[in-house]
Amino acid sequence: MPRPITPFVLPAADRAALEDFTRTGCRPVRAVRRAQALLDQARGIGQQAAGQAAGLSRQTVSQVRRRYEEGGWQAALAEAPRSGGPQRFDGAQRAALTALA
Repeated sequence: MPRPITPFVLPAADRAALEDFTRTGCRPVRAVRRAQALLDQARGIGQQAAGQAAGLSRQTVSQVRRRYEEGGWQAALAEAPRSGGPQRFDGAQRAALTALA
């Protein structure tokens, strides 16, 4: 027996902002997919189905929802810093290397 879907309610202002985010401008694909998953959950679709519709895993949808509840829609759509060492080249150096290639 599947677990019941926990209700997820988006305030009207957040819903409008997310719909606007998904429809306008040139946005990163990851952020648009996360916004679509939040909107689908607000429509009453479960995490698994929302993830499949947006091309995300259920775990990612769960993390996005948790980040939304903790910090709002901007925090839910933002990219976390990547692990690894600091960048070796700044913008001007990178442009110079690209020009050589």
